[in-house]
Amino acid sequence: MKYLVLALVFLSSLSFAGVEETFTVKNVGASNNTNTVFIDTVEQATASSCANTVHFKLPLNDKLADKFYSAALMAKASGQKIAISYEPDACISGGILPAVFKIVQ
Repeated sequence: MKYLVLALVFLSSLSFAGVEETFTVKNVGASNNTNTVFIDTVEQATASSCANTVHFKLPLNDKLADKFYSAALMAKASGQKIAISYEPDACISGGILPAVFKIVQ
């Protein structure tokens, strides 16, 4: 059983080979023009090939869009940072498409 769990953990880590970086949230918002929720960060995403490396976006119809918006607001309000995982070539309307996000200290 222990080996099965280790194998599953290993395989799940292979399914996402993106980059995780930690950012300070500068702005949080939503746009009717692009139909996205977004955050702007102080730090640049170092591995992204997107046009805007301080702008992260999720489509409004993404099932995690409201959670992304809430997490970013919480991080900004509490002075904490947000860790975001992304694929270097995953772009949306010039910004970076986040895959995983979490508030960190």
